[in-house]
Parts: sequence; structure tokens; C-alpha cells
Amino acid sequence: MQILHNLVGNAIKFTSAGRVTVRLKPENEGAGGHNHVVIEVADTGIGLTQEQIKRIFEPFTQADTTTTRKYGGTGLGLSIVKGLVDGMGGTVEVVSTLGAGATFRVRLPLPLAARGQSSLQAEICAVEAAGPIRKQENLSILVGEDNAVNRAVLQAFLSRRDYKVEFANDGLAVV
Repeated sequence: MQILHNLVGNAIKFTSAGRVTVRLKPENEGAGGHNHVVIEVADTGIGLTQEQIKRIFEPFTQADTTTTRKYGGTGLGLSIVKGLVDGMGGTVEVVSTLGAGATFRVRLPLPLAARGQSSLQAEICAVEAAGPIRKQENLSILVGEDNAVNRAVLQAFLSRRDYKVEFANDGLAVV
């Protein structure tokens, strides 16, 4: 949850207009292989240069001093993401073009289901939530989440930014 929180928070912070897309999808490497979950957060924000990408996961690092002045923050969010992903045996990569946004892709290993349990495909459905971001003020967000703890975390995170948040108990209720 912390990984998603930090990636989505950054995407929203650095996208004043445009779109933030979040995807969660299962990935299976076949018989004897490992299952993975891929988290992808893409935005149409300010983007990064290749030089900035090389430093972006270092603690207390932001793209440059003008970014720190304009957007604030400690520069720890992506460092925390990298530490958590590494600790879980996963990978994180970023693809970006200055002025055209960034895509952060996290790939995490998942244990194989024991015989008789639901398959990964049945338990994790690909989710894509995308929509235009008009202004970051007075934004209304609809969240489909069946876990009460996750709803509470999202409510706290989003309401601190003065977003109006509505919840549906699951993805079907959202549609």
C-alpha cells in the first residue's frame, strides 16, 4: 500500500493538468515460473530528464531545486518505494520524457497458490483507472475498495488534499 501511495501521490503532485493512470495486473511466467504483480503509475505531468532519472531514487533527492521550491516535499517518497520494492525482491523502473510525463513500473514476486486455492488470475483482476485531471482543487474521486482499512487509508490520504472522496464497496459498484 505504501508503494502505491507514494507513486500515486507523486503522479498527482507533478500533474497539474492531464491524466494519471494506475494499472495493477497479474503476470505469470508459466509452469515452474513465478507469479508477479505489476503496478504501473503513469502521468502526463512535468516528466524527468535521463540525468534526473539516474538520481530520483536517492534519499532527499528531487528533480532539481526549482522542483523543490515549486512542489515541496522531502524527496523521500521514491527512495522509500525503492527500498520497499528491493526488500520484497522486486524491481522498479521509470520511463519518462521531460514535459511529457513519467511511467513508474513496479514488479513484485508473489508466492504460488497452493493446490486447491484460487489462481492468481482469479484473485487479481487487471484494474485500470484513468481520467482527466482538470485542476487539483475541488477534485471528486470515486474509489472502489472492499477492504475497510484500505478505504480508511485512502480517505485520510485524499481528504488531506481537499479532495471529495466517495467509496463503492467493489469494482462492480463503481461501474
